[in-house]
Parts: sequence; structure tokens; C-alpha cells
Amino acid sequence: FSKEPAGIADGGVAVSSSGDTLFFGWLWAGNGHLVAVGAQDGAQHWGMPTKSYPLARPLFAPALAPPFFLIATDFGGKVYRLDPDNGTAAWTVQPAKGCGSDWNQCASIEANPAFAHGGRTVLLSMMDGPNHGKVHALSTADGSERWAVEVGGSLRASTSSPVVAPGVRADRFFVAA
Repeated sequence: FSKEPAGIADGGVAVSSSGDTLFFGWLWAGNGHLVAVGAQDGAQHWGMPTKSYPLARPLFAPALAPPFFLIATDFGGKVYRLDPDNGTAAWTVQPAKGCGSDWNQCASIEANPAFAHGGRTVLLSMMDGPNHGKVHALSTADGSERWAVEVGGSLRASTSSPVVAPGVRADRFFVAA
């Protein structure tokens, strides 16, 4: 299918394990949305408004069996665990501070998240103000923070997405800062 959305889609697309649903974020009428559409016809299954623009690609859980879930983020620093069937949020957290009066002081997530520990942990590269990059590790069960580490520098766009390499110890990750 081919459709032209009434807004700006950005950040990439996640695909369900069955391949029949696409998940992505978009900006429409000044508001962010996370949406699920049919892969065959583009029909919208559900949509969820976010406070801020979702720049990073949503992440479909690598679980081998249900329950499947979706991790999504927005530019304002919020993280969501969603039911991929209906968009219901199991939890929403904001690991870093939100925006003050200065846009440059905003917590932001622009890089794609990554799973570690068999999908039990999600790694997020975040900015918490200018040149103040951190990687946060959250439990996918409840959104609680497992740990955070300051890496300094700027963590922006896909070049700062955390990577857990196969064959490397499960507690090791890589990120470009």
C-alpha cells in the first residue's frame, strides 16, 4: 500500500512479529501520535496521542511467545510500554527531567531504544540538557530504572542508539557519544 499521511512520519517503523501491523510515530497538527496500521492496506488500527513528537523508532518486543509488547518514546523524554493490539499503555515513565522554559534544557529521546537481557531491559540514550547524555536501563515489566550512566557529549539521532552485540556479555552495550 502507499498512503500520504496528514502529517510528518519520522523515526522509522517497527513491524509486528506476524508482519501484519506497522508501528510508527508522527507529528500531525502540532501534536505527536503513535499509531498502528495494517501492513497490507494502511488502515489505522489504533492511535495514541503523545505530549511530544515521537522521533525514535518504536521497538517491538523480541519475546518468543506472548505477551508481546511495544516500547515507544517521545522527544519530551517519555517512555511507553504499549499493548500492540490496542495501544493501551501498561506504563509510562519519564526517566529524566522534562522541559523548562528553555527548549535546550529539555530531556529528549531521539535515538532508537534497544533491548537487553532477553527483552527484560530496554536501553535508552537520552539528553538531559545540552551536552549531558545518559544511557538509562529500564525494566520492561514496570518501567522502573535499573541503572543510568552518564556518557557526556551529545546523544542524538540513530548514531547514538545503544547496541547490545551478540556474543558479548549481556551486561555490555555500546553507544556513540
